[in-house]
Amino acid sequence: MQIYSDPGKDHPTPKPHPGSYEWWYFDGISDDLKYSFVIIFYQGNPFSSRYMNSLSQNKSRALAEAYPAMSISVYEHNKPIFYSMSEYPADQCLFSTEHVNIRIGNNTLSARRERGSLSCRLTLAETLPSGDTLSADLSFESRDIPVDLLTENVDSGEGPMHSWNLIQPEARVNGQIGVSENGRISRCVPFAGTGYHDHNLGSEPIDRKFADWYWGRFHFDAGTFIFYIMNTASGRVCRAWLIDPVNEKGVMKFDQVSLSEPQLNGFLLSSNRKLEFTNSEAQVYIQLDHSLDSGPFYMRFSAQAVMHSTVQHMIARKQGITEYLRPSRIHSRIFRPLVNMRRRYVGEKPHWVQRSPRLYRWTW
Repeated sequence: MQIYSDPGKDHPTPKPHPGSYEWWYFDGISDDLKYSFVIIFYQGNPFSSRYMNSLSQNKSRALAEAYPAMSISVYEHNKPIFYSMSEYPADQCLFSTEHVNIRIGNNTLSARRERGSLSCRLTLAETLPSGDTLSADLSFESRDIPVDLLTENVDSGEGPMHSWNLIQPEARVNGQIGVSENGRISRCVPFAGTGYHDHNLGSEPIDRKFADWYWGRFHFDAGTFIFYIMNTASGRVCRAWLIDPVNEKGVMKFDQVSLSEPQLNGFLLSSNRKLEFTNSEAQVYIQLDHSLDSGPFYMRFSAQAVMHSTVQHMIARKQGITEYLRPSRIHSRIFRPLVNMRRRYVGEKPHWVQRSPRLYRWTW
């Protein structure tokens, strides 16, 4: 896996290999910790059962451009108030390979770099079969990070390619989020908070590289703490950094990782509840205490992190977002009916659960 930071490579990439995927991830937590969101634009949704079925049935036609998707989750006090995972027809989408110019349905992403700053703008408009709607206009503003802030090859670089591009470790997020229930305005939120943006790319199905995958980020005053824990065919790979583009040091690496207190969700998906990262200067303790999203192959948490600096004799606590993924479960036929309750195929008749506001919210 290639790990790097280069905002100049945030635009869509040609993906000629069957099973390839690419996604643009954004999240934000409001200053008062009341609201949070996760927004993901996909070209080649790696979690699409239709995409994976196409790959097994007719490999030459299983190309990323045919399977764009949009995922939007908004939370209030760690409870979902809007959720959608929508797969769109390719003719309703635009992915420019020259600029960051993406459109999926009525949802758009654009970016601008100038005078040492980086700005990403998201405009969203989703209407669900239940009648619930979401509209949003959000800007992510940050310093334009040095291209060599983070560069590392986790594996030999041979064979299919997987990459993670850190674009905005910490951004100022401002804008509006509107959520309605069954056509009635229920919330209009002026959002102001701190956010994060990265970009993932792979040239083969994600489950062929990763057995499972932890990820998380926390914004401390000293910088953004980001970690990856990946179980691959060649063993466990752990990476963790405290990243501060303003500081001359830039990046502090954590080289020791431990996981403890395994837990099961309702789908018997197991993840560890406590994570600990250490180096010679600091320790970071993370507890996954509030489940935001829990499914057969994926869990998202609102988590607490405590950082103890043995050099500065300082202790800090922050709330952040962590995720756990086990890709092989995407193919499980046992869970397929439950997954289809939540996934919308734009232009097709929706699942009957999705047409009921009460029943669909129950699946959140």
